[in-house]
Amino acid sequence: MKILERNEIPVAYTWALEDMFKTDEDWEREYSVAQRQIEGVGSFKGSLGESPTALKTALDVESMISHSVERPFVYASMRRDQDNSLPLYQAMTDRA
Repeated sequence: MKILERNEIPVAYTWALEDMFKTDEDWEREYSVAQRQIEGVGSFKGSLGESPTALKTALDVESMISHSVERPFVYASMRRDQDNSLPLYQAMTDRA
């Protein structure tokens, strides 16, 4: 039994990852947005116990960041899984 290369597999049997991001550049843009959101988390340090509102705000931001990080991570992981020999998608997965 021959193991097919990725480019030999009929499109009907492959993931349509272009539905998530049309290009890797689109992925980079969304990844950058998530990075900026993560960098802002430090502003909550020492303030979570001040009030229920402060805690709720921090939890809402955490939820938003989780959602923002999920798509880039899933895309990069699935691209990597298509062909583990491609260092680009290995690196993107590591970054995500």
